[in-house]
Amino acid sequence: MKNKSKLFWIIVTIVSSILLFYKSSSNNVCKNYSDYFLMHNNENCWHEPGYYAEVPQIILQRNYSLETYYTVTEDGYILKTFRILPKGETKGLIFLEHSFVANAEIWVDKGDLSLGLYLLDKGYEVWLGNLRGSKYSNTHLNYTMSDFEYWDFSFHEQGYYDMKSQFDLVQRITNRNDIVFISYSMAGTSSIAYASLRPNHAKNSLKAIINIGSLIHISNMQGAARDVANILENTKILKIMQWLRIGWLPYGSVLSFFKNIACNSHPFRSLCIIAHEPMIGFSKTEMDASNVPIILQKFPDGASVKSLNHYLQMYYSGGKMQLYDYGPEENMRLYNSTKPPLYPLRNINVPVFTYHGTEDFFTNSKDIEDFYNDLRQKLKYMATRRWKTIITSI
Repeated sequence: MKNKSKLFWIIVTIVSSILLFYKSSSNNVCKNYSDYFLMHNNENCWHEPGYYAEVPQIILQRNYSLETYYTVTEDGYILKTFRILPKGETKGLIFLEHSFVANAEIWVDKGDLSLGLYLLDKGYEVWLGNLRGSKYSNTHLNYTMSDFEYWDFSFHEQGYYDMKSQFDLVQRITNRNDIVFISYSMAGTSSIAYASLRPNHAKNSLKAIINIGSLIHISNMQGAARDVANILENTKILKIMQWLRIGWLPYGSVLSFFKNIACNSHPFRSLCIIAHEPMIGFSKTEMDASNVPIILQKFPDGASVKSLNHYLQMYYSGGKMQLYDYGPEENMRLYNSTKPPLYPLRNINVPVFTYHGTEDFFTNSKDIEDFYNDLRQKLKYMATRRWKTIITSI
């Protein structure tokens, strides 16, 4: 059995090498969405060399100073964090945290339209975090990614442990306690878990939390997001996966391999764009067409079944942000209650700014308003824009 598995991965490696060689010189991005149907000899399409680039390549190509740090969380996960210094005087320090099934590349992989590069050009020191389970933070002191125990986490642990470890690192290196934290999607959920359960640590580390398209209260999911949630709940597939001790498929998995084959083939790329639109959340009227293949190339990175199940529990329990439900017996042991408690949002004592799109499938204005009703009045702020999600601003 092991020999068959080894042979399979040898074949996968060979095929991948051939595909990468071919793709290294062919067109991979286009000016318009319609151009993707016939992109091979299309004057509106070109080869983007940064298509496959990782964070160090992207940063060094732009002649910025890059530093790489490793930190170990209290529960043994080893995280990689990037520090990028501006070329001139530093105006401030901003920490960027990625979304679900993503990594730090989302902040710098779209050229001048990337938020991370924009902030650098404006003179800010930028730190890029990588949460546990992602490509850059995929190791543990005791487990490997093939161990079910490695994936026994949700957005809760990514906030409670990972963010504390990351902010401690920043303070140790810079001696600053005025970090402006910007998150996208699930990282926003994690940041609220962190700030509500470690309020003093957050107050002594952060100047503000800025959440873009964050999922905190989720009682009003719409469209594809609601349909997927119903399918997952009705089929109980997440519970079955956990019962089978399947944590998740990390980056580089068979799923990602075949997805990349399909999405990098000229006849199918447009279909891939259409298929991913409701999942990733971009709209063709809002997203630069040349950026879409880059997003598809990076999607998905490693993630845990437990995170998805945690969101599903919240949605079907009224939409409020609650701790993980382990069942009555384990809940009683952990929480002294048969049901999981809500996160103590009124403990948060740093400013929270939330930006969301009015056409976001996952959350809407009512969810955001409900969230702010649970915060202290002086910390409230909300801005909306007619985007499906704020991914278009990233």
